[in-house]
Amino acid sequence: MKSQKQILLIDDEKIVRKMLTAFLSPYFEVHNAGNALEAFELILNIKLDSFPADLKQMEDYFLSLIPPALFKPSELKLVPDLIIVDVKMPYINGFYFLQIIRHYLPEVPAFVITGYDAENYDHEVIKLNITELLSKPFSPTLLLEKISQTLQVELVNRKSALTE
Repeated sequence: MKSQKQILLIDDEKIVRKMLTAFLSPYFEVHNAGNALEAFELILNIKLDSFPADLKQMEDYFLSLIPPALFKPSELKLVPDLIIVDVKMPYINGFYFLQIIRHYLPEVPAFVITGYDAENYDHEVIKLNITELLSKPFSPTLLLEKISQTLQVELVNRKSALTE
């Protein structure tokens, strides 16, 4: 049974998005973005035709588009209950995405997934209040269990999902 919880999945690998969406969609409404810019468009309801190439200017750029002091959550196009984001992506990495989006969604739990050594990211996990850090490859069943715990959702048919 699908809960009303919404997950935003951000990964530049289409096969990862497709697999995780197929696994999670019986339980959650899953929104996909192939990179952080697409995710900003989904959440902030803006169209990004151009953006600064310098990452140091990127945060200022987004904050000038929608100043957090004037921001109202009702203005968001998507308010996910959970964000799952890959670390290494084109344009903006997952940590930098979270650093910016935390201005608008400070309390939304975030899972970070990576194909690299997760132990190198301890500082970012603490600084950005990341709920889970998972190294690829990981079990979709483990991901489902961690999401269920984080969102405090009891999944009906969970037993069948865990045996698939």
